[in-house]
Amino acid sequence: MDPRKLIGPAFAALLVGAIGGGIWYSHSNLRAEHDSAAQRQLEATREVRIHGLIVNQKLVLDQISALNTTTGNMIETTSEMLKKQAGQIHEQAASGTIEVDKLRRSFENVYQTMDAIATFKTRSLDSMQKTVEALSTEVTKARGYLDKVRQQQSTAALTTGGSDPGAVKL
Repeated sequence: MDPRKLIGPAFAALLVGAIGGGIWYSHSNLRAEHDSAAQRQLEATREVRIHGLIVNQKLVLDQISALNTTTGNMIETTSEMLKKQAGQIHEQAASGTIEVDKLRRSFENVYQTMDAIATFKTRSLDSMQKTVEALSTEVTKARGYLDKVRQQQSTAALTTGGSDPGAVKL
């Protein structure tokens, strides 16, 4: 039976070398070396895993640091913009008032308009008074004319004695 098939290639080479050299290892010695090699391999695997975890952790920490830096920069920039805009708002509020000369001219225009309306009212009242007087004179004349026409009709009705069927009798 081939000892390489029983133990495994690595240990078979060790065993063949030991047998060829005249050294006999006992089964417990081989087992101890196998356990020791397995332990070293396990430790190496752990180290590789730990190294990978530490590298990943470092990447996460770097990303968190970059995020914190970016957030800090944004907060600082926002506060600077707020400070600048607040100053601009105060400047506009202080200087944004209407110029005094323009305000005075506006009031002067309003006063002139009010004077023009008052003058128009006075003129229109005078004109209306003249119109009313003229109409009153004409109404007085019209009453006189109506009275005259009524009187003539009454006189004519009395003198004709009613023979005229179209005559008006009062």
